[in-house]
Amino acid sequence: MVRLASRAEVTGLDLPTEVVRVATGSIDPRARAVVAGPGLGEGAAAWLAPILASATSPVVLDADGLDPALLATRHPGGPAWVLTPHEGEFARLTGRPVPPDRLRATRELAASTGCVVLLKGPLTIVAAPDGATRVVTSGTPALASAGTGDVLAGLIAGALARGHDPLEAAALSAHLHGRAGARLQPYAGASDLPRRVAEVLTRRIR
Repeated sequence: MVRLASRAEVTGLDLPTEVVRVATGSIDPRARAVVAGPGLGEGAAAWLAPILASATSPVVLDADGLDPALLATRHPGGPAWVLTPHEGEFARLTGRPVPPDRLRATRELAASTGCVVLLKGPLTIVAAPDGATRVVTSGTPALASAGTGDVLAGLIAGALARGHDPLEAAALSAHLHGRAGARLQPYAGASDLPRRVAEVLTRRIR
């Protein structure tokens, strides 16, 4: 079961039957993983901070949730967090553009935040706070389309909910996400790509 908590002003959502919208304020203690950030817009950090304070399971921080102010609220002894920035979001977190040595930059951010960091790009780099690193080569440039990152965040959360190590969950999910995108080439258009990637993943994983 997937539970969706969003701002009250978000309406008109067409949700699958597996997704239930719930009141916000805290995280269901039965949750095995949390995705925070996609679609929240401006002010996401202030809205999310008190909610994530109650998290007892791993958190995937994506999109609007990738904010230095929100990272500052993380308790070092709390559950694992996985950050999934593209290069612009990485710059927002660090205050500087991604340097040429993307591998080193990803490791440094993981070490400084205590989080697993997945830096999206032509080569997706995943690093843990202890320096362990994975490089994912699958995927295509089309997976930079809006919405496909949300699919990846959900996939990582699913792997975490099944008990996978955060580094391996992020790396495996990025690989499967990339393979799903590659199977859809050539693309007729990017607007429905997130839905199609999710459909491919659903068929392959089942």
